[in-house]
Amino acid sequence: MSVLQRKQMPFAAALGLSMTAKKVAKVEQRMMVKQLDRPTPFTVKGVRWQGANKADFKLGRLHSRVYLMPKQAEYLRFQIAGGTRTPKGTAIAVPTSNVKLNRYGNLAGGQGRIKRLLAKKNTFQGTINGVAGVWQRPKRGKRSRGGSGTIGQSGLKLLVAYESSTQYQPRFDFYGIGERSVRTNVAKEMDKAIGRALRPAK
Repeated sequence: MSVLQRKQMPFAAALGLSMTAKKVAKVEQRMMVKQLDRPTPFTVKGVRWQGANKADFKLGRLHSRVYLMPKQAEYLRFQIAGGTRTPKGTAIAVPTSNVKLNRYGNLAGGQGRIKRLLAKKNTFQGTINGVAGVWQRPKRGKRSRGGSGTIGQSGLKLLVAYESSTQYQPRFDFYGIGERSVRTNVAKEMDKAIGRALRPAK
């Protein structure tokens, strides 16, 4: 190897690691969509990659990385490792099948939706039979014999449950996917990078 070719090696190694990280990030995003239930674009885009810096070659710490952005990592860690999620505030709001969800399975309208639900005349926030949440009163019929009738559903309907904690099982194999993708791609990407780096030196 010539002197000029040796000078190109830090660039080649950094390029190979960077392109490997880029490929791994794309695989992570693709597998997230498969392994999780309708993750939002915001969640999927939380997978990022950082390229290697050739200046680190001489220091022996050349590296690239694939990581999760802080906001997404905050909740994705439960999908990756499982565990018990506790609320930042007083409770975790868990929508039921009685309330409209968006196409990603989340409460339609975001955080402000609960306030809008509670603004309706037929809803209230409280604890019924030990279950705390947002409830919907049944529709009222015409009064008869001094009382009030009920049309359709006779009882209260739970729209959003307030949970003190939520249990998660591991569903997204973030680290396993990354390791397998590195093994699949790193040699190929390094070969391509070395070929590209050495071409001008011929």
